[in-house]
Amino acid sequence: MTATADITVQKVANAILVPNAALRFTPPARKDGKKKKRSDGGSVMGKLMPRPPRPQKTSSNNRADTAGTNTNQRVWTLNNGHLVPIPVKTGATDGIMTEILEGDIVPGMELVVSVVSERK
Repeated sequence: MTATADITVQKVANAILVPNAALRFTPPARKDGKKKKRSDGGSVMGKLMPRPPRPQKTSSNNRADTAGTNTNQRVWTLNNGHLVPIPVKTGATDGIMTEILEGDIVPGMELVVSVVSERK
């Protein structure tokens, strides 16, 4: 026999949600010669199965000290054709979307999740 169960562990109402891809995005390197960081893992598998956001480094190496705390991250938006970082504090996630607790994010705001091509 097979059974399916839905278990609600937390319910959040009236939250601003952003796709996890927006939290993973890293802008391409600047044209001043700095090394380019890949935001997608760089491989076919990285594109099919992107990694979750990396935790922020803390002064303590003890994971118990940071358990249950929200991490400070950033998302990016375009303003007059330029990438602009927006610092945010994240909350609950379902693995696809993440709640934003603090930051200058408003519902319907467009966020950058990847770069398709660069202008030359």
